[in-house]
Amino acid sequence: MRINEKLNALLTYLMSESWHAEARREQDGEYGVKAKIAVQQVKAYVDEHYREKLTLESVAERFFINKYYLARLFKDQYGVTLNAYVQRVRITHAKRMLRFTDEKIENIGIKCGVGELSYFSRIFKKVEGVSPREYRSMW
Repeated sequence: MRINEKLNALLTYLMSESWHAEARREQDGEYGVKAKIAVQQVKAYVDEHYREKLTLESVAERFFINKYYLARLFKDQYGVTLNAYVQRVRITHAKRMLRFTDEKIENIGIKCGVGELSYFSRIFKKVEGVSPREYRSMW
């Protein structure tokens, strides 16, 4: 009788979950809690490894997620693409270094994972509206 009771409880639970899947999906968002946690882990990884060469493909491979699925999840959760977020993190660290160190601008670009001076200057100006040199002189 106890086994029968447990089986009935299990079946009742399974049936209620299957009948109310839409409500649970709305509560957890379109992709669910596991997907949100995975994207948060990706963001934390980018925040820590921004100096390295990061591509959508390499990050997706590292977390065993399809790159197109990851791109959609990341954009839905944070409002920017993964590549744009990586760029934003790098520029933020570059701004900090420009303000608080006397490091050469060429080295800052390399240390922040952006690359050589010409590319770093172009990306920095695109994001901030001024060159790295002009930004440093403002502070």
